[in-house]
Amino acid sequence: MVKVLLFGVTGVIGREVARSFVRRGHEVYGVTRSESKIKELLQEEINGVVGDAADPSTWTSLLEHVSVIIDTSAGYSDPTKAAYKLLEDITSAVKQYPKKRFTFVYTSGLWVYGEGLGKTVDETSPTNAIKAVSYRPEFEQKVIESTAFDGLVLRPGLVHGRSGSIFGVWFSQVETGSVTLINDDQTRIGPIHADDLAETYVNAVERIQVTKGQIFNLANRQTENVTDVIKAMARAANVDVKITYQKATNPFEEALGLHGPTFDVSKAISVLGYEQRRPGVVDGMNRYYKSWKAHQQ
Repeated sequence: MVKVLLFGVTGVIGREVARSFVRRGHEVYGVTRSESKIKELLQEEINGVVGDAADPSTWTSLLEHVSVIIDTSAGYSDPTKAAYKLLEDITSAVKQYPKKRFTFVYTSGLWVYGEGLGKTVDETSPTNAIKAVSYRPEFEQKVIESTAFDGLVLRPGLVHGRSGSIFGVWFSQVETGSVTLINDDQTRIGPIHADDLAETYVNAVERIQVTKGQIFNLANRQTENVTDVIKAMARAANVDVKITYQKATNPFEEALGLHGPTFDVSKAISVLGYEQRRPGVVDGMNRYYKSWKAHQQ
């Protein structure tokens, strides 16, 4: 059994990662800024801790109990500053336990590849990160090259399932009968179900002697056309939807308007045992819509 300190435990990725570790017999300490979330976490057999990734005084004492640190959080106001500060704080904190070897898992993402319609990329391909995540390629290297801990980087695609993440935003728009997408009808995403992703986090940690110092892409084998996704949502919701297109007005919209490449996940399959068990977004849309709808009640 490993004991895990998890940042971002109430997020779309973090909650499922925590559940997966618990299901596999591990113990999780999940840091949340909200006191009201503690009961929910305890119901999932997750040790909820009120704290903030940006404030090490709220979590460094937990390092006495854990050996794995996972960051699934997102510093939305200044993600670059938040990421580097957390890395600095972790590096400093683990040095207080010289007889203990820690693992640090950083959650990056496939947006580091930028545009790439018609191309196939893997972990050896050059990155071309969009503005929203421009800091990540350099930051990833600092994580995997650190001597303070055993670092590894996971790059998930666009996460779907459960409460929906960005897919939840699209569901909400579809129900109004009008959706505005970015750029045109050729944009593509590399999705991954939250459960498939979460199980792979556990595999990566359990195989740390093999996975340390590496980067892994994680997505379904097939990318999906965003316009096709919206149309499938409309069918599932049984509504007529008008789709319009506009140019990106901010870095996040730029990310949603990518004509993304296909992602080769052979490395994750062979090393991490990654497996896509859930249907793709369009194929599984009826179940995903019902799940999202239930989360709104």
